Amino acid sequence: MIENDGEVHYTNTRWRKPVVAIIDEGTRSGMEILANALKLNGIPLVGAKTAGAVVAGRGFLLPDDSLLVLAVADVLVDGGRLEANPVEPDIAVPFDFRYADGADPQLDAALGEMAKRLSEG
Repeated sequence: MIENDGEVHYTNTRWRKPVVAIIDEGTRSGMEILANALKLNGIPLVGAKTAGAVVAGRGFLLPDDSLLVLAVADVLVDGGRLEANPVEPDIAVPFDFRYADGADPQLDAALGEMAKRLSEG
């Protein structure tokens, strides 16, 4: 970190507490890259597989002021593609909000996994 006066401080901002992440088909793009990194580092993923939608996009403003977003570049993560290769959860919990009636089974499962991890530590 560089302060306003130019003084440099080195910090270690590594998170050292338990983490559980919730993913689903709405997890896409940069968040899908994050989900993949969490999984590779042993963080449990709860929910449903991600969208498998990870390419670089670029927006083009059209004459009618609408926006057209096109894929312009492929994205490789650790040498592999996440595009069309969704990240799978460690704890699969399907969730259809149309029938949820206010319940959130993915959140409940994630809280249960976190409680388990906290009791182990």
